[in-house]
Amino acid sequence: MKTITLAVYGILLTARAGAADLTLLADAQVNSTLSGTNFGALPQAQVSQTTTAFLRFRATELGNALPGDIVTARLRVFINKVNSPVTMQVGCTIADWDENVLTAANAPQARIVGSVLGDRANAFVTFDVTSCFAANPGGFANTFTLSTFDTGAVFLDTKENSTTSQAAKLEVVLAGPQGPAGPQGVPGPSGAPGATGPQGSAGPAGGQGAAGPTGPQGTPGAQGAIGPQGAQGASGAQGPPGVNGISGIERICANGTVPSAFSPLLNHTAACTAGKRALGGSCQNITTGSSSSGSALGTNSFRCNYSTSGLNEAVQTCVVCANAN
Repeated sequence: MKTITLAVYGILLTARAGAADLTLLADAQVNSTLSGTNFGALPQAQVSQTTTAFLRFRATELGNALPGDIVTARLRVFINKVNSPVTMQVGCTIADWDENVLTAANAPQARIVGSVLGDRANAFVTFDVTSCFAANPGGFANTFTLSTFDTGAVFLDTKENSTTSQAAKLEVVLAGPQGPAGPQGVPGPSGAPGATGPQGSAGPAGGQGAAGPTGPQGTPGAQGAIGPQGAQGASGAQGPPGVNGISGIERICANGTVPSAFSPLLNHTAACTAGKRALGGSCQNITTGSSSSGSALGTNSFRCNYSTSGLNEAVQTCVVCANAN
């Protein structure tokens, strides 16, 4: 069984073959639109089309381990916020850099080894970076990058984040001979019920049971569509004669002249012919287009009163007549 010594945030620990977290030494982001600006002190590292997150671990904590000793290596980061989901690409390389000096202009290039979708805030995302240790030219990788070509953006916790405090972790599993089985531990608490399994195949039909009691009447259903029109029924008996309508309608007009404003034309009358009755009428100043100042409907005539401000203005009184019966 191999033994490696890890220095985790200033505390010296000894870890035997199995899972070991390498020390995170530096984390920062770079921005291609601000290539000379350093962002090493931010509590979050942004991953977007223009920003890339950088992480540096102490690879020397693997001691004299060989590539064949590495079983798996997994990088885990915490997504603090998601503006819009992106596919994060993870890359690795061997490089030493200072998080207080790193910019887009001096950042090292990395080899892309995998990708994971980042679409949930307040959640961990894990990348398999085993190839960065098992087949990386020049030794074990110590620098990892997270980038994307998508238009969205996610924000990762850095070690400077004192709110959620979920800095990146790099877990490396080393191979070694299997040790003796340890004593059985005490039973843990019961887990939550598992998800419902798939429905089994239908069993044979059972015998018909006795009829149950009649249930309550259900609510009325929706009205059905209108049915096709039925055949025409037989004609009904003829109804009684209706009342006589109006007949013999005619319009009779009488023309007149209003001499002046001092001589109004009063009771200018249009009368129906004999045997007819008046239904209505109209008063019209032909010269000015205005109506009269008063009118009255008689039994067989229509009267208008005209006054004017001009001289010898033409007027017309009309009556609408119909047969008296």
